Amino acid sequence: MNPTSKRPEYLGLAGSALALALLLIAGGVSLFWAHSRIIETACLPLQVAFVFGLVAWWYARMRRYEATEQEDQERLRRDYDRNDLFDDQDEALKLAKETRRQFQKYFIPGFTFIFGGMVLLSVWGLLYRWSVIQKVSFERSPLDVAGLCLCMVFLCLLAGSYFNGLSREKGCHFLRPVAAWLLMTCAVYTVAVIVMLLEHFGVGTYDIQIGKVVAWVIFAFGVEMMINFVIEFYRPRGKKDELRPVYESRILYLFTEPGGIARNVAQSLDYQFGVAVSETWFYRFLERAALPCGLLLIILFFLLDSFVMIEANEMAVKERFGDPLDGVLEPGLHVKWPRPIETARIVPVKKIQKLELGLGDEKDGDQHGAAPPAPGMEERKAANPAKFIPWDKEHYDSERKFVVASRDMLGMGDDVPFNFTAASIPVYYQVRADAEGIREYLYNYEDPDDVFKKIASREVVKFLVSVDFIELLATKRLQAKSDLETRLQAALAAIKPPLGIELIYVGFSGVHPSIDVAPAFQEVIIAQEQKLTTILNAEREAITVRTLVAGTAAKRKNDAMADAYYKTKVAEAVVAKFKDQRTAYELAPSIYKLRSTLNVITESLDNKTIYLIQTKAKLIFELDFKEQIRPGLMDYDQYNPENKK
Repeated sequence: MNPTSKRPEYLGLAGSALALALLLIAGGVSLFWAHSRIIETACLPLQVAFVFGLVAWWYARMRRYEATEQEDQERLRRDYDRNDLFDDQDEALKLAKETRRQFQKYFIPGFTFIFGGMVLLSVWGLLYRWSVIQKVSFERSPLDVAGLCLCMVFLCLLAGSYFNGLSREKGCHFLRPVAAWLLMTCAVYTVAVIVMLLEHFGVGTYDIQIGKVVAWVIFAFGVEMMINFVIEFYRPRGKKDELRPVYESRILYLFTEPGGIARNVAQSLDYQFGVAVSETWFYRFLERAALPCGLLLIILFFLLDSFVMIEANEMAVKERFGDPLDGVLEPGLHVKWPRPIETARIVPVKKIQKLELGLGDEKDGDQHGAAPPAPGMEERKAANPAKFIPWDKEHYDSERKFVVASRDMLGMGDDVPFNFTAASIPVYYQVRADAEGIREYLYNYEDPDDVFKKIASREVVKFLVSVDFIELLATKRLQAKSDLETRLQAALAAIKPPLGIELIYVGFSGVHPSIDVAPAFQEVIIAQEQKLTTILNAEREAITVRTLVAGTAAKRKNDAMADAYYKTKVAEAVVAKFKDQRTAYELAPSIYKLRSTLNVITESLDNKTIYLIQTKAKLIFELDFKEQIRPGLMDYDQYNPENKK
């Protein structure tokens, strides 16, 4: 192609105009007719193709100016037949060449980095806007939308293939990115056709899910642009290397350039490393072995997917083309057809699942005498028994306030008697380990765990408004736990269709008043405790006084009874003695008198010393002053130690 030809410029403008026309069609269809997320995503590659077409037109225009400038210089040299006429000013006069060089050196890399960031922001904004969409509904028939998407597939395929072929011409290589993104749009519309057909035949609604996948793929291409901006500074270059747009996607180039993926990989490696990597023996070996290895990997993948391992605490249901088969898979190794023919939906039937109601992330364990957990339900990390949490401190990062009835507030005006309390209510449950329970859990509801959570929350709220505030905090917590468990069992049994869940254990932990009223509540509790202490002290004093009075009265009564008994018995003994004495006197009066006299003398002389002194005899003292060698028998008493005392 003639370097001064305007054809590359026209082709760049044509590619940009075609991308703009397709963009207007896709945007109108997405916003005002189909309301499809995938078609909305297809607008992104069309926008990229439109911008790249303008860049290709601008680059071709500068190349034409450079070629015209070079022809003018050659003509001047021929006319003047001198080569040194403009030697000193040759480079200064090549304005078009310098402009094109500055464009390649500065504008293209900067544009690549900025435009890659814009692509990332566009995809991020699209995903953020889709995050609030709860349900997808089509205002048009999915079959009609699929027909329109099929027309867009043919248009994008023809346009992409046409510009891809033109990019092989000299001076038109900047059209390759335009062709690549048009073919990318063709692929997106092909996926849209498949999604609409699935929606039409009732297989499922995947519009927003597949749209997000496509958006993330485009996000990856935006990241690739920014990476190419960095790699361009370190890429080795050869003198004969053709300029390749920095913003061109190497991944799309592998699939859109004619000649096969293997040759495209070779060209990419040669361009990236600056040497003929594709001519080495190792690369040629990989080129020959790539297809067999790829097929082998695909076969191995399907073979591995034909086996499913069910763990000891699991059971599974086998599905064939989405329809569940009879029976369940027990723990062990099982064989099935690879996906998408057959899939195995595994359910952890023996795993105890925990549902925490009322609270968020736990800060510490309960320290208020909560009901003990069921066997095997203990927390892995035991709470520190020496640590406690006061009521005016949050027990968890986020606490929910429950409305609780208050009996103490009855009759206090027209206000409804209620209080607020916070509580952690752990609910433990598991899937029923039978075929019917597993099928109910998998197929009756889309999210049975969420349904059970809502049912449990409803029953907790209904239960707490029916119990007294003080009783819930102190005296009847265990009873409240038992009553709530009964209500949850009844609610779980009443739901139709069944959830396939059985309740294991329900507990109360961390029950405390709201932290806003905790100080006032503590003052009330302190006053009640002081009142109870005063009453108990008074009752203790009353019991002490009553016991002392009763003991004193019993002692005095017993003393009086003992004295009366003693006097009665003494009088009876005196009477009996008198009778015996009278009988003895009648039998022997003289003897009785003598004995009586002697008894009187004996009693009067008892414990008394009697001395017999002779009054008329003279007392003669004989003193013996001789020393006795041996004491006599009569002298023994003076040596008796007891006599010395």
